[in-house]
Amino acid sequence: MPTTFKFINHACFTMTHEGHTIIFDPYLDGSTQDINDLKVEYIFVSHGHFDHLGSAIELAKACNATIISTAEVCGVVSEAAWKTMLCIWVGRTNFLLVKCALL
Repeated sequence: MPTTFKFINHACFTMTHEGHTIIFDPYLDGSTQDINDLKVEYIFVSHGHFDHLGSAIELAKACNATIISTAEVCGVVSEAAWKTMLCIWVGRTNFLLVKCALL
């Protein structure tokens, strides 16, 4: 099954592989994407600027998704009483059956 990418807005896009969908930097303001139509398991946020954190908390609550990000973002999300995973990642790993590398 192929991996598909869908551009949504600014730095926001989804990646779907074998029925699993993750979203990156969910800034949905000004896009035509309805938050209620997204079904994601994980939300990656690169940093805490508004145009990257965007709708992450609202989307996470709607999808019961985990937000994966830096300590800065995880702190903000934790204050909003939502689950996070701190990402301090160097090297290679398999994530949702997709090989990933931070170079």
